[in-house]
Amino acid sequence: EVYKRQIDENRVLDMEYAPCDKPAYHTSFSPYFMRQIQGRAYVVGRSSRHGAPRTFAADRIRSLVATPQKFRRQPGLTADKWFAHSYGAYGGDDLEPERVVADLLDPDLAAYLRQRPLHPSQTVLPGPGAPDTVCTLSLEVALTRDFIGALLACGSRLRVVAPEALRRRMAEEAKALAALY
Repeated sequence: EVYKRQIDENRVLDMEYAPCDKPAYHTSFSPYFMRQIQGRAYVVGRSSRHGAPRTFAADRIRSLVATPQKFRRQPGLTADKWFAHSYGAYGGDDLEPERVVADLLDPDLAAYLRQRPLHPSQTVLPGPGAPDTVCTLSLEVALTRDFIGALLACGSRLRVVAPEALRRRMAEEAKALAALY
């Protein structure tokens, strides 16, 4: 609620932010919009520390203090554009989508992904992949860490067909995981 009011008022905020892998810091923050992703809230805005719009996890914001200063929104920047090629929390103008094709090997996974697509560009088509393929998944999405994690979570119920670099990455992750066990 506090974010929405500040976003609506175009109010600059003094924000203390605590990333999970770095020390906390203060920045002047101009919040543009919010997005809820898998039960977590994210706020996108311009940070004086970074000099550009960034995505911040709301639960990592330690404090927000409204300043009297107002900001102008970056022209043309919308949540739809920021997250257009994104699976989850990673967004931005610099994300380049790739065509991902995967064989779904489990009918339950196929049914689940038909009801809960990974991305708006997703299609799930019947076969005709390898003989063990139930159907084929296709989507245009950036190959971000969270997207790759979602594919890995499918385990042996999904086989990436393309792009080749993603196939290799999945194989490397599977080998590393097998080595742990």
